Amino acid sequence: MSTDSHNTLTNNKSHALEIGSNVLLHVCFFSLFVCIFFFVAASRVEKSIVQNQVKATVQELVQEIKNVIPPAERDALSAVMQNLSAPDMSKQDADAAASNKKLVELSCAVLVPVAVVGVIIVLAAYYGYKHKYKTPPDYSLKRLFAQNGIVLAFVCLTETLFLLAIAANYKSLDPQVVKRVVINSLLSYSKS
Repeated sequence: MSTDSHNTLTNNKSHALEIGSNVLLHVCFFSLFVCIFFFVAASRVEKSIVQNQVKATVQELVQEIKNVIPPAERDALSAVMQNLSAPDMSKQDADAAASNKKLVELSCAVLVPVAVVGVIIVLAAYYGYKHKYKTPPDYSLKRLFAQNGIVLAFVCLTETLFLLAIAANYKSLDPQVVKRVVINSLLSYSKS
């Protein structure tokens, strides 16, 4: 094999190694980012979205009920409502918190080792190539990690802006469906 064909083959292998390493680092970094982003930011924004939508829907339903109930019945209903209290949901809240904690721990237990193994594979491939061909690949690890870091930073920025500008204003709760369910439940209750 001539020196030129050997160099071409070595360059092709180096290029393939760079692409493979780049893809593997992307997958590792983005998997970790998505997990962290969801548990740190998206879940909190989602909780706020649901609470705001439920509150708005209930206020709208109460206003509509006020418009159809005569004043005397409204006063009687108000007197009954004064004796009601919100149920104690502390056990359900604790169960949800424990379940969420387990989910976070499971996610970390899976994704962190996978990312570490991915980085180890990239490093082993780079140094294995360097050892086998007695020359480093045609790319630098520093540049590879820096490029992935820069891309990740832009993905983080994009995801955050999308979450705060678009997702936070998305109406996923259909007020008409909620009203229909509440009214049907009240009708069923009044017939029993």
